[in-house]
Amino acid sequence: MFLFKLKSFWSSFRYKCYKMRGRFIAIGIVIVLIFATVAAIRVNTAVGEARDRRQLDQFINQGNESLLYDFNYLMHILEENWPFFNLSKSVNGVDIHQLADDIRSILSNPATDDMTIHEFLDFLRVNFFWEVGRIGHLNLMWRYNYYFTSVANLNQIVRDAGATPTNVTMFHEIYTRPNTALFYQTLRDMGGSTLEHPDSQRIAEIENLSVYETAILQDGSIAYLAVRQMLNLREDPRMGNMGQYEAMLYEFYGQIEGFDHLIIDMRGNTGGVNFHFNVFVVSPLLYEEVTLPAYVFYKDGDYSRRLRETFDLRMWGVGGSTMQAASFSDPLPYLDTKINFAHAYYASASAVAGYTLSNLFAIREDVLFNGNVWILVDENTGSAAESAVAMLKFNNLATVVGEATHGIFGVTTDPIGMTMSLPNTGMLIRFDVAYYTDTEGRPLQGYGIQPHYFNRPNMDALETVMAMIAEIDNGGN
Repeated sequence: MFLFKLKSFWSSFRYKCYKMRGRFIAIGIVIVLIFATVAAIRVNTAVGEARDRRQLDQFINQGNESLLYDFNYLMHILEENWPFFNLSKSVNGVDIHQLADDIRSILSNPATDDMTIHEFLDFLRVNFFWEVGRIGHLNLMWRYNYYFTSVANLNQIVRDAGATPTNVTMFHEIYTRPNTALFYQTLRDMGGSTLEHPDSQRIAEIENLSVYETAILQDGSIAYLAVRQMLNLREDPRMGNMGQYEAMLYEFYGQIEGFDHLIIDMRGNTGGVNFHFNVFVVSPLLYEEVTLPAYVFYKDGDYSRRLRETFDLRMWGVGGSTMQAASFSDPLPYLDTKINFAHAYYASASAVAGYTLSNLFAIREDVLFNGNVWILVDENTGSAAESAVAMLKFNNLATVVGEATHGIFGVTTDPIGMTMSLPNTGMLIRFDVAYYTDTEGRPLQGYGIQPHYFNRPNMDALETVMAMIAEIDNGGN
């Protein structure tokens, strides 16, 4: 009986196994396919990663033929659009054409053929941009955080705009080119450029400065306002404090009503955008609108043409500006005739009394300060800060004391100014295409705004002004 049951169990088990065989085979096939798929994915992933590494390595190590092409492209664009070659020689003592030939010789030397694109960035910074960057806002975007912030701002403008302005469309395309995005992504992965800027400590100090600082130097008589930075449109945290700045300065003007002297310290102010300076600082000083007339000249390159078509000069002044074609029956007496300008315009920036941030059309009848205004400047006062000083100086609103300013007067601002992307490396170059002069043709760029009074021996600008005020208050004795 036991053997019979055992035999019956075995037969039943074999029958069940026979019936399950198809399922086992199917399950086995599925398991094999899963393992094969996983293996294939791993292989493909490894192949893809290896390919991506090769492509990234090829991008980073393009070879000097590619880098030389980029440099020649840069020089071609600058020669067609950047009107500062002759001015660079007279201001910096640098012959840019000779400098370019020297750089080409280095890049053509087989000994430098292992230069990476990031080493190329540092090479250009040291050997080209540091040599000629005093004028025309010519500079290389060597800090990846500036790139990503600018892209974020452009994206925000595109998202917010019902109809995207032509210039924003143009710059958005430049900033988002594949090679450009890849260049700054790899620069970020490296932790930044391999070289520090010679003024890196100063740059860090500027970025950590307060925008405005106020003080009473002598009760009832002398007030002090330091303007450390012109607010820049890409500095989002500071732009969010506009109401705070306005309240602070109007409270300050209320405190100094009836004072004899206001000292506005612009030393070390490297620029930005002067719209808010004019709203908060200049407008309370005005009884009526003031203007700063100028001529603006362009060469005939493609970048110059595009910027002429899209550039909004209202960025330059609070009250807007007018810009119309100019023709001259007689040459301007001080215009550099060696520069082959193709287009000339008359530009007039203005600042208007009565502005407030909360209501730009509110006309205020009173003047918040009507004493003597003194402006302190030095060689680091530049760009928008220079145009602000010029507005006050040439309208006889202030006495300027210190040193000649930096000499990069202009209106190039991120991301509104002119920017180009090098075709192979993708790195970004910014520069002015507009050449500004006064109404006699004297350049407003390169030589700086000259003060009415230079620093006295062994005195800085503030000490000089305080000595001058003491002499005035003592009847000039």
